[in-house]
Amino acid sequence: MSLLKKIQFNINEYIDRNVKGIKPELLTEMARINTKEINGLFPYNKFDIRIWSNDHNPPHFHIMAEGWDIVVDIESGDIIKVKKMGGTSHVYSYVKHYIKQWLDDECALMPSLTNRESAILAWQQNNGQC
Repeated sequence: MSLLKKIQFNINEYIDRNVKGIKPELLTEMARINTKEINGLFPYNKFDIRIWSNDHNPPHFHIMAEGWDIVVDIESGDIIKVKKMGGTSHVYSYVKHYIKQWLDDECALMPSLTNRESAILAWQQNNGQC
């Protein structure tokens, strides 16, 4: 069997086992809202800041780093909950200390907006509100 056929077979097998039967409206996409931030408070190579589609209110994002998944309210900047706890507490302390400042900072992707405004737009787009 050629390599191309093996790859196609593996893809089809994966789809059969993991995707078929799932309703399309339950498939979740996400937006990364710090894609161009390199040297900021939450650089993309160390922190993933994600917004999931079809997610629950209030509008929020997830900060993911070193095994952590910290859920943050976009409007207030308050930590809503911790879905996953990493091995070291410094990530949580860092997020808690800097998240409100980061929300008020200029967005690296769209400098005319703050990170909070960018996150609200991403939330609205991913959750069918615009």
